[in-house]
Amino acid sequence: MDLTTIVTQLGATIVEFQSLAAAAAYGVGLWYIAKAVNRGIKASSQPGGAETSGAAIFTTLLIGAVLLNLTNTMGDLWETMTGERGAGFGMVSYSGASAAGVFAPAINAIFTIVSTFGWWYGFKGLTMFKKASEGHGSGGYEDYAWKGFIHAIGGAAMVNIGSTVDAFKETVGLTF
Repeated sequence: MDLTTIVTQLGATIVEFQSLAAAAAYGVGLWYIAKAVNRGIKASSQPGGAETSGAAIFTTLLIGAVLLNLTNTMGDLWETMTGERGAGFGMVSYSGASAAGVFAPAINAIFTIVSTFGWWYGFKGLTMFKKASEGHGSGGYEDYAWKGFIHAIGGAAMVNIGSTVDAFKETVGLTF
């Protein structure tokens, strides 16, 4: 078994993890929403208790709603950056891979693997926004707002790896 076959089989197998990322984001989004509603109920039923701001509850609700809709969120991020709609599930079929000849299936498999990791990075970035909204790591190395932003944008670029590579090729002036 050669490396091309191994990579192609891995790419075909890893596609299922794209759906898993969306399902995990859905579950975490529901958890965030339930947690925010619970905090709101506790804050209104126990006056004089622990101070809970409406902004913290609203932010948690917003991030939970965005996580519930991860697939559209990643597509919307990509559309905001490039103006074209993207973000789909499944094997990546890159048009430029045909120039690689017999290695075209391996290129598509590698792009599928990168795309799968993009879904998980986008998911991680959105959960980092929740940490940032709670005041964790403000400034310095552990600035979760910036890390979340970079993960979300980078994840959207990785999910749409074919378009990202094409944009890079046009920017640098490569032809292959």
